[in-house]
Formats: sequence, structure tokens, C-alpha cells
Amino acid sequence: MKVDVSTNRDSLSIGETLVYSITITHGPKAKILGEPRVDFSEFELTQIKKLEPTEQNGRLIEKTDYLLTTFNIDTYMIAAPKVQFLFNKDTLTIEGQSKRIRVTSSIDTSFKDIRPEKPIIEGEINWRLLALYLVLALALTGGLVYFGIKLYKKYRYRKLHPAPRVIPEIIRSPEEIALEALDKLKEKGLVEQGEFKQFHVEISDIIRGYVENKFHIPALESTTSELIGEFRKKRVIEENFVTLLRRFLEVCDLVKFAKYKPSNEECLEVFNEAHNLVKYRPTKS
Repeated sequence: MKVDVSTNRDSLSIGETLVYSITITHGPKAKILGEPRVDFSEFELTQIKKLEPTEQNGRLIEKTDYLLTTFNIDTYMIAAPKVQFLFNKDTLTIEGQSKRIRVTSSIDTSFKDIRPEKPIIEGEINWRLLALYLVLALALTGGLVYFGIKLYKKYRYRKLHPAPRVIPEIIRSPEEIALEALDKLKEKGLVEQGEFKQFHVEISDIIRGYVENKFHIPALESTTSELIGEFRKKRVIEENFVTLLRRFLEVCDLVKFAKYKPSNEECLEVFNEAHNLVKYRPTKS
């Protein structure tokens, strides 16, 4: 009788799946009593897969896969599982092997400006091209004067024949709405009060709302991976912005769901990055 333990990996990132397998080999006269006893208290057990028994050299092989996950960063020791057998009217307990599992974070919390520097273009003055530009400028000026006179006449006519006054509807841009929300969030002082999780929840919602209003992509109800997938599918803006947005949302998710406690400086960096996302301008036409 033998109990073997194996895993598909020795380390994983938060949110990934660990496959923990127990393989029990025994003769036909031995009978397994109940299920293997193993402590998964540090993990979340998402699924149990009991495979069909097989036979090899007259011995039965029974394998069970346990699918585990966690959102806590640490190194864990899964104690050796214990399996009870009934053999010749005796009850025997056989242990497997313990497993050390390391859970890490693959999130890069550092923000870097990945936009390329603008090249400095040097060269001799092209007088012919400069003259062409001058002619175009004069033509443009003449056109502006012409249309200016027409507009003035139209203005004079409307002044003498005023139309009924209509109060225009004030339409605020997504940028104005987002920047005002960021200012109000800063005034709350959540970081100074140690409310790091609430700060990241609110600043994430502000940027998701901005993205939804600006690009008409569902963001408030989407996961980070779903939102980034929509951006890359629709190609509404260059990849630089998408990369910065992904890093920003992953840092927020790390604090919201993985119990990561950032420093005040990291929170300020997140706040500044939110401003940069709202004020972002494409580097190419």
C-alpha cells in the first residue's frame, strides 16, 4: 500500500489554480476507508476530480485531483495526507508526502512612462518650402477675413432680428467629470485615515466610469481582463494607454481582493497615475 502526492507546480501567483493530486496504490485485499484526510485550510478548494481506478501488475491505482486557489501571498506547507485501509481485519494508516507551496504576486506595481521621446529634427531651411507656406498663410488669412466679414454681417442681422432665447444644455466632458471626482476623493482623506482598500475601490470606479463614458466600452461591471480584452479587440486607442490602464487596474485589484496593504507613497503614485490616464493624449495620429 502506498500514498503518493504530486502538484502541477511548486509556486503560483494569486488567483491561479494549483492541482494537488493524491495517488493511492494497493492490492486487491486492501480496502480504502473513507476519503484521504488532508488540510486545505489555507486554500480555497474549488473542485474535486476523482479519476476512474486503473489496474497495474495486479494492484489498484486510485487518483484524486484537488483544484485549489488562494489570494493570500505567503509560503504554505500542506501537511501529508493520511489514508486509512482495512487489511486482514486490521486498520492501517498510511501517510503521503507534505508539500511546500509558495504564493507570489506577478503584478508590477511600478509605473513607468513608456511613451517614446519625440525626436529632435534638425536640417537646413528650405526657402522654397518656406515661401509656399507663406503663400498658404496669406491665402488662409484672406479666407479668414472673408468669412469674418460674413460672420459679422450675420451677427449684425441677428442682433437686429433676435431669435427666441434658448438656454443651452451644459454638456460636461468625461475628463471634467473624472477630474472633479478625483479631487473630491482626495478631499476625503481616505489614505491619511488608513482606508487603503476603500481608496482603491473608489479610484478604480472613477477610472472605470471615465473609460465607459470616453470610449463607450462597458467597464464598471467588467473584470480587468475582460475590459483590457475589449480595448485590444476594438482598438479605440493606442497600446500604450491600454498597458498603463491594465497596470493601474491590476494594482487596484491587488489591494481590493488580495489584502495587499500599500504605503502612503504607493497610494499617491496610484492617484497620480489616475490623473495621467484621464489627461492621456495619444502620441500618434
